[in-house]
Amino acid sequence: MGENKKVHRLKVFEMFVHILKRFWVLILVVIYLFLLMYVRISNDGTLGGDFYHHWKENYLCIRGNDAFAKTNSSSSADITSSSESQGYAMRIVLYAASKHLANQRDFERLLAYYQKNELKHTHLMSANQSYSRHKTIRSTDSNTSGDLLIADSLIQASKMWPHKASLYESLARALLRDILKYEYNQNDKILTLGNRAIKGTPFYKVMDTADVMPEEFDDFRTLTGQSAWFVVKRSMLRKLVSLSKSNKYGLIPDFAILVKHRTKAFKHFSHDYSYRACRIPMNLAYSTDSDSRYVLHRLLLFFNKQSYISAGYRLNGQKIHQYQSPSFSSPILLASGQFEKYLALYHRQEYVLMHRSIRNDYEGSTLTTIAALKRK
Repeated sequence: MGENKKVHRLKVFEMFVHILKRFWVLILVVIYLFLLMYVRISNDGTLGGDFYHHWKENYLCIRGNDAFAKTNSSSSADITSSSESQGYAMRIVLYAASKHLANQRDFERLLAYYQKNELKHTHLMSANQSYSRHKTIRSTDSNTSGDLLIADSLIQASKMWPHKASLYESLARALLRDILKYEYNQNDKILTLGNRAIKGTPFYKVMDTADVMPEEFDDFRTLTGQSAWFVVKRSMLRKLVSLSKSNKYGLIPDFAILVKHRTKAFKHFSHDYSYRACRIPMNLAYSTDSDSRYVLHRLLLFFNKQSYISAGYRLNGQKIHQYQSPSFSSPILLASGQFEKYLALYHRQEYVLMHRSIRNDYEGSTLTTIAALKRK
């Protein structure tokens, strides 16, 4: 009797092994689909809340009444921060507050840190800050990307907390005034890289393609009443269109330079679709402007044909790396989710939502947290 039981168990085990060998691919697919279903049925508050909690735990530093987002690894003894990371932190807290995951006090701490790190005689923020046990270093240059994000965050904060709208709007106007004064190439109608890219320097005609934010430019014009923001929006979008048309894939380089009325990839910096240009899908995702849609759809059409999204591309469509990165996939997730025809592309990028804690990858964690908080 005992021998029969052993034989029976052996047969069951052999049958199980046979099923695994024959149907292992199907089993993996079922597990993958189950994980995707779990991601989708998670409500926005839970999913966004998890990402926000982990981002806050890994990257947000609170010191008394101030708060800032650090950009280096959690194991580093020194701490680095930037105006751009501050702008993204303010944006993330606003998205979290809209889901009752954060509050005005959280935003005010970030605002206080920005104000303490304004450059002398301006409202621009110091581009980079570094803290070690013995000293604090604040750069004396600005970064347009960070200033734009901070200005937009102040405008959105004025809508979220109307009782302080006058203060937030006043701060935003002052910052926007200085952006046009110190970070604007009036001849070519583009925003420069920062306050040191002045006329007569090699960088006066260089633009960061991640700085093209049409929706934000519209809000800046509405707040200030300055037509310059409409000019900036139209000019910089047309330069993106020109860059998109310069290759058959619609890929945009990180940085571009204006040469004799032509817009070309700036080869002294990154001239691939890399860690700056990867934000373009996110920046254009909600814009209904025809130029925005043209650039965005060319990018999404290219990515829709890829079996997976690589961490960077040459402008000839060649993958730079053979691995994926949330820094690239999260903006595409956000953008493709706005259009029914890119539904398959959207689902292929949902893998970024399965890893809710991304340590030692500030940019990947930040962009994925934004995507998780903003997804439909």
